[in-house]
Formats: sequence, structure tokens, C-alpha cells
Amino acid sequence: MVGFAGPEAGVTGIAQARLDELTQLDHLRETAPQRAAEFGEALLDSALSGSDAVLASAVRLRLGETMRVLGRIADATAHLQAALAFYESSGDRSGEAWAHHHLATVCAASGLLDQALRHIENARDLFELLDEAAGMARALVTEAVTYSNTGRPQEGLQLAERAERIYRLRCPEREVELGYALYNRATPLIALGRPEEAREALTEALEIGRRNGPGRLAALALGQLGVIHHRAGTLDAARADIEGAMQLGETMGEPVVVAWSRYHLASIATEIGDNAAFDAHMDRALAVAQSHGLLDCHVACLDQLHKHYERIGDTTAALATHRELLAARMNQLERASSYNLRYMQAVRSLEDSRANNAELEERVSERTRELSETVDRLQREIARREEIERQVRFLAERDPLTRCPNRRALISFLGEMLDAAAGAQHVAVIFIDVDRFKQINDSLGHTAGDAVLCDVAQRLGMATGEGGLLSRYGGDEFVAVIPLTTPVEAGRALADREMAQSVARVRRCFEKPFSVGDEQFYLDCSIGASLHPQDGNEPESLIACADMAMYAVKQSGRGGHALFDVSLAEAAHERLALEKSLRHATERGEFELRFEPRVSSRGGLVVALEALLRWRHPKLGWVPPSRFIPIAEDTGEIVPIGRWVLEQACMHLAGWRAIGHHDLRIAVNVSARQIKDIELLPAIEHALKASGLPPDALELEVTESLLIEDPEGVARVLGRLKGVGVRISLDDFGMGYSNLAMLARMPLDILKLDRSLVEEMVCSTRAATVVASIVSLARGLGLSVVAEGVQDEGTRIALTALACESFQGYLFSQPMTAEEVSARLAAVG
Repeated sequence: MVGFAGPEAGVTGIAQARLDELTQLDHLRETAPQRAAEFGEALLDSALSGSDAVLASAVRLRLGETMRVLGRIADATAHLQAALAFYESSGDRSGEAWAHHHLATVCAASGLLDQALRHIENARDLFELLDEAAGMARALVTEAVTYSNTGRPQEGLQLAERAERIYRLRCPEREVELGYALYNRATPLIALGRPEEAREALTEALEIGRRNGPGRLAALALGQLGVIHHRAGTLDAARADIEGAMQLGETMGEPVVVAWSRYHLASIATEIGDNAAFDAHMDRALAVAQSHGLLDCHVACLDQLHKHYERIGDTTAALATHRELLAARMNQLERASSYNLRYMQAVRSLEDSRANNAELEERVSERTRELSETVDRLQREIARREEIERQVRFLAERDPLTRCPNRRALISFLGEMLDAAAGAQHVAVIFIDVDRFKQINDSLGHTAGDAVLCDVAQRLGMATGEGGLLSRYGGDEFVAVIPLTTPVEAGRALADREMAQSVARVRRCFEKPFSVGDEQFYLDCSIGASLHPQDGNEPESLIACADMAMYAVKQSGRGGHALFDVSLAEAAHERLALEKSLRHATERGEFELRFEPRVSSRGGLVVALEALLRWRHPKLGWVPPSRFIPIAEDTGEIVPIGRWVLEQACMHLAGWRAIGHHDLRIAVNVSARQIKDIELLPAIEHALKASGLPPDALELEVTESLLIEDPEGVARVLGRLKGVGVRISLDDFGMGYSNLAMLARMPLDILKLDRSLVEEMVCSTRAATVVASIVSLARGLGLSVVAEGVQDEGTRIALTALACESFQGYLFSQPMTAEEVSARLAAVG
């Protein structure tokens, strides 16, 4: 960019070779500022070592402009002041004018507007005296930038347009400088809401930059075009332009271009949901802005980053970024206040000689009002942000529904309480689970469920007391932390007694009914408790111990409480080990099926076989079903295990039917978890198809307790299964529920009498009467009746007399392996 620093300045008497080097330095400053700085410093060293003051001053003039572009303000000021001193002493008015001009740009970049405007005034006076059109235009551009940056875009636009006219009419050879005038005309046009005019100016500036570079002018124009596209919503065009600007900026080592380009690319990335690109661009933008002191860019980056963390829900990062943003904005506010104050003082001093005093007073007063409004607006924004931060902090530590402290706050509070207790005072941790709360949500809806949870939290909070803390641990689970008055030296027995009193207060919270609208109902809870320091000294371990105790209550039937002891931990570890083994038992071939025959009351022939699952653990040996089936149900492993049982049972039955037992059926137990599995019906159809069995060869056995928990949902599933042709059997009838109305509502085929009722009927007339009634009712409903647990001949005779159709029990056979079944079937032909 030949002549950008003013080729007329102090070049008289410089050899042609040195002039070529200055021309090269001008070009490098536009295309590669970092290289320009290195080349210029080497050239300056050469001039100083050769005592060539004329060349040294010409180089300093260009180095000052280069250092300003790179953000090295102190170095730029030193070089330009040295050049100004030389030109003033030598009487070189052109050099003096250019030195004043470049010092004005450096002072403006430093916020020293009073000095900047004085340097501009001196430069304009000298350029007018010398009738130096290029210099006059450059001074107008610098003054235009100053007005635009201080919130007066209309005046900045007028000055930039004047400079553009001078370049076009009087010095058209200064094409690159014309490009900068166009670029600086576009900036106030954007601020005034005239994007199309700004786009035209930037497009011409970009064409000029590309013809003479590509360099800094092209990078700046591309970046501003990208910003205009971004505001218009044309993101692909915006990204292409801004990436082009960034690449030029990185090639040249131009920090301002790089930082703002990265910032705008991060803004685009967050709009299209590209989090990886956002992080990469934002990290780089922040690093460049901080290392080069670009405060406005730094503030913009922090604001964008804070909004990003709020959007993705990272409250910790949002709080941290918000604090940085507030500090940066306060710094920006202080700097802006000082900046504008100095600006108004300088304008007033300089314009005293240019305008009427009354008009000047009015303009200064107007600017003062604008500044006051800006300060008020920023203070309101800071207050709003502080309120948002308080809300974010509250939500980070509180459950949004019940307003109870959340799990994070619980851990912190409990840790502080344990530190205060210092092992000398007991602290009780009580884990509370609301029993069967899901039924509230399912029957009354989640809005009603939320209202009930808030009521539960309020009651439990009162029971916890002022010195303790109630936390919503998650879902329908709460944890109460209660400091006890019993000192540690008094022993655990007294502490357990006081803790039992606390547990009793919690239980009393559920004695009164809960209300939702006109509905009233009762709830119960399962409670587990642990004690500091005996059960642990860390918050997590005490909560885990209380959770184990609560789980033991749930396992034993809900609606009670338990205190933690070591056996619970051992049981939990044992259960965890069984869970891990259970997940791989199927693939390792550890499961086996046993088959219990069902014989007809007439002739004693085997009419069906009930498939029973057995587990041979590689280390523990045979694990009873009562031990591993509940674990499989809780963990969901019962679903894949159940599919395996279905497939194996059907394949075995197909083999037995193939050897002549065409009417034989197979019965498979189905659990609550399987009933809720949407893949149950496809799994049954697959097992039947793979084995070639007709649907009515398969019986599915469900327990009466399953029907009680969700009668409507279970009825729908059983109806679909019945529609396929599968038989449905109600197992263990008479064990405890005996809901006779359920028999009429469910699509059943078979009723199986529970073994406890069968065993009792031999020695109890009442039990025999009950069995007779059930059999009569079942037959009236068209159901077949199967008696389980038939142990002796007397029971068989009594059941036969009652017209019970078939039996299972040790009188006929214990559960058999598949090979034993095959042998028995072969024996009877």
C-alpha cells in the first residue's frame, strides 16, 4: 500500500534503495503487520547505526502506525513522538502533519480523546497550509472514526463522506486509502440502520482491498459484510465472509480482526446448535481479546458465553462467567464514563472557536444527559444481572417444586453439621420414601401429584425442626438431617431412642389424610435411618446407610422403618454381587428350567407342565428363585430372562408334542415388569412361531397381586394376549387378596388355588367351605380350576369331590428336568 503513511513525509534526500524499503514496509503493514513490525525495526536499527536521522524518522512514522494496528500502543507512541520531535526541529511541515495525524489515531485508541482531537486539529491546520489533499482526507477519516466511536454516527458519516469525495476527485491514485474511507463510511451507516448503503460501501472497499492485497482492508470489509449478513439472517453467507476475514487476520497477525471474527463465528455456531464450533471459536476469541487488551470484544465474548451456559443449563459455569462479565462491564462503564468525559471536555475546548457558545453548551448538555442515561441503563442492567444471579444460585441449591434444598445442598449442609459435631454429638439421617406415590400421578395426574409432594414436604419440614434440614432427594424421596441432643459418650442405645422419636414424628406426618380438590386419601412411607458417628463420618456414607435401611423396609412390604446395621450393608453388597452375576447368567448358560407336571383329576394323566426357572451360580451353586427373581424384577433383567424362558419352554413342549403328546400344554409365569414391557406380545409370538406351537398350547400365569396394583392396565394387556389365542391363568388365588370381583373383570381361562389354602382345607371345615365356594364360582364363570400343593391322597380325593379339574404337587411329582419329563412321558406312551 504505497504512500499510506505519507510518502512526502521526510523522504527528501533518501536514496532510492531506501525508498524501495519504505515502500515495502508500507505494503507489509497492510498485508502482514507482524512482519512489517519486524522489518521496520530492523530498518530502524540500520538507520540509527548509520546516523541517518531522516530515514530513521520516516521509518518511525511508519512503525508507529504498524504498532497501533498490532495493539502495541506504548511502542507506537514512542516512535511517533520521536518522529514528531525530529520533524518539528527540522522544519518538515509535511512530516510534522503526518506525525500529528498518526499520534491522533494512537491517542484515540488509548481513550485519550482530548489529546487525539488536538493532534487532529494540528494535522488539519498543517495539511490545509500545505494544501495536501491526501493528508486532509486522512485527517477527516480519523476524525470520523472518533465521532462514530463516541456515539455520534451522523457526524462521523458526514466526515467520512467528505474524505471519500476528496480521494475520488483530488487523489484517485490513493485507492487503498479510498477503501478505508468507504469502510469508515459503512460503520456509521450500520449504526444508523442503513445496511444496504453500508453493504455497497463495503463491497467496493473489499474489491479495492483484494486488488491491492489481500490485506487488512479486505479483512475488515469482509468482517463487516459478514456482520450485515448475520443481522439479516443469511448465516451461510455471514459465516463464509467472516471466516475469510479471520483467515486474513490470522495470516497477517492482526488481533482485532481475529478476535471479532472468532466472536461472530461463535455467535453463528450457537444459532445453528454447533456447540463444538462455539467452544473452539469462543475460547480463541477470549484468548486474543484478553492478551491484546481488547476490552469491548472481551465483554461481548463473556456476555455470549454466559448466555450459552444458561441455555445449556450449566449453572456453575453460568455463575462463574456472569461474575467475570459484571466485573468487565464495570470496568467498561468506568472506562466509558472517563472516555466520554474527556471527549466532552476536548470537544468543548476545540469547538469554542468554531461554534456559538450557546449552541455548544446545548450540545454538551445533551451529551451529558446521554451519558447519564447510559450510566443509569448500565446500572439497571447490573442490578438485573445480580438478581438473575441470585435466582440462578437459588435454583442451583433448591428443588424448584418444593423449594426444599436439593441433593447438592444436602451434602454441603450435612458436611458442615458433621464438622460442627466433631464426633462428639449424634446426628440422625432419615431417608423417607413415599409408598406407592406413582398411583397418585397415574390416577389424579402429575399436577395433583406435585401438590401432594409440596404438602408432604411442608409436613416433613415441620417434623424436622429448626436445627435440621429437609431435602428433596429426588422423585418421591426425602432426606431429613436432625441433630440429636444425646452426646456420643452417652452411647448408642440412648441415641437410638432419641432417633426413634424423630422417626415417629416423621411417621405422624402421614396420619392425617392428604387432599387434592375434593379428593381425600391416605399415604404411607418407608423410612430408613442412620446415625453419626457410629454409621459413618461422611455425608455420602450416612445417606447411603439410611437408604439401605429404607430399602430393607421396602423389601419387607413397605410402611415401616428400620435403623441401619452392618448386616444391611452386607446384604446390599451381596445383592450387588448377585445383580452383576445375573446380568450375564443367560449368556453364560447358567439358567435351567424345571417342569412341574399338572395332572388331570380323571385318570391322572399329565395335561400340562409349569416351567420353573432355576439358577446354578458358578460359585454359590443353586440360588433359590425367592432370592434372585425379586432382583431381576427390580433391575429389569426379568424381561430378557423371561424371553429366554418363553423360548426354551416352547421349544421343549414342541419336542414332547412331536413324540405323540399332542394335547400337552406349557405354563410360564409372567411378572409385573414383563406385563409392562411393550415387547411382551412380540416375544410370545416369536416363541410360538419358532417352536411351531399353536397359541392355545401356551398358558401365561399372572399373580393376583399384579391385578390389584393396576387392574385396568393389566386387563388391557391380558386382553391383547387373549386375542392372540394364549390361555391366561390366575396364580396363587386365595393367598391374601381373593378379590372375587376381579375374576369377572379379567379375561381369564384358569384359576389356580394357592397351596396354603389347599393344605388348610384338610384340617379346617371353614377352609374346605371356602375352597368349595371358589371352585363353584370359578366353574360358574367358565374357568378351569387347578389346585396347587397337593401333598397327600386325602387332599386329592377331597378336591376331586369338589370337581377340581387338575392338580399340582409333590403327591404326583417334584419339579423335573427336561430329560426326566421325556422319560416319564415315554413311560406312559
